[in-house]
Parts: sequence; structure tokens; C-alpha cells
Amino acid sequence: MTTNSHVGRRFVVGIGVTALSVLGVTSTAEAAPPSSKPVVVTGPLVFGTYPCGFPLVGEVLQQNLTERTFTKDGVQTVRTTGVLKVRFFNDDEYNQGTGVGESIVRNISGPLEVTTNPDGTIDQVASGPSFTILQPNIPGAEGLPRAIIARGRVVSSATGVDETGLYENFTIESVSGTYEDVCDALD
Repeated sequence: MTTNSHVGRRFVVGIGVTALSVLGVTSTAEAAPPSSKPVVVTGPLVFGTYPCGFPLVGEVLQQNLTERTFTKDGVQTVRTTGVLKVRFFNDDEYNQGTGVGESIVRNISGPLEVTTNPDGTIDQVASGPSFTILQPNIPGAEGLPRAIIARGRVVSSATGVDETGLYENFTIESVSGTYEDVCDALD
């Protein structure tokens, strides 16, 4: 298992908001009551040959995820917590029926917090064990592998979501803690 540390730019806005919360500065606006629902991850999770150069697949082994949505002043925050364990494997070399071939089983439970701001921008914070696929040339991701399981905190942002549901102008603000290169672990 390969682990590395990588610290990117600080996410100053998050630190400022946290400081205001600690000092007790609050808004007089009312928040909508939070909603909660279960999340079901269906599989297999097929990532294609893009991140690793071989067909990377994830098989959900265990899950019990809950999504809670909070809305206040036009800001929507979705927190996903619970259990998500996945077997990652190279589809060219692993036989799901027999279990023959190299695979790794990882907890990627997070939690994950995604905030959509009134202007459409998105802030995302993954804490604990989380899985991320990084496209080439993502600002802030220089030197990181294409598919990582981070054990720590990954802060990212985007300017919005395109018609296919993908983030636009995705940026890694910071990665702290350690990470594992999934492609290297399966190579």
C-alpha cells in the first residue's frame, strides 16, 4: 500500500465561516427543517480505463448511508454519512464469480458534505476515508494520482454542474492526511 501526504492551498472561506460559528455570530434568517433519506449505491461502479489504464471497477460490499439536507438563506448543504465498503479490482484480471485475481477492499464511508451556494457554486468537503477520481489538469491536484482513497480531508470546489451532472471547473482546494493510490495498489 502506498501512502503519501499532500497539502494544497488553504480553504480560507471555510476557516472564516468556522471562526464566525465559534464566536457565536449567527444570522436572524430562519432555516428550513432538515430532511433525511437513505442513499443506495448501485453497482457495479464502472470507472472505465480512464484513471488507471485498465478497467477499474468497484463492487459495493456493504452500505448503510444516510443523506441529510439543510437549507438556509438559499444555501443547501447535503451531508452523507454511514457505511460504504467497496471491493476495487482490475476487471481484466479479477473474476467476480470465483474471487480469483487481485482486488482491494476499502472503507470509503466519508462523511461527505456538499454545499450549493445561491450563485450555483459548489463547495465539497470529504472527511475520513473517501474515494476520488481526479481528471488531468485539475487545479490543486498536481502530483496526486488519478484514483485516490484519502484518509483525512479533501476540500474541493466547482462553479456549477453541467447538463450531464458533472462538476464544472472543479478545483482541489486542499488534501490533508494520507492517501492511497488505487491504481498502484491493483497494478
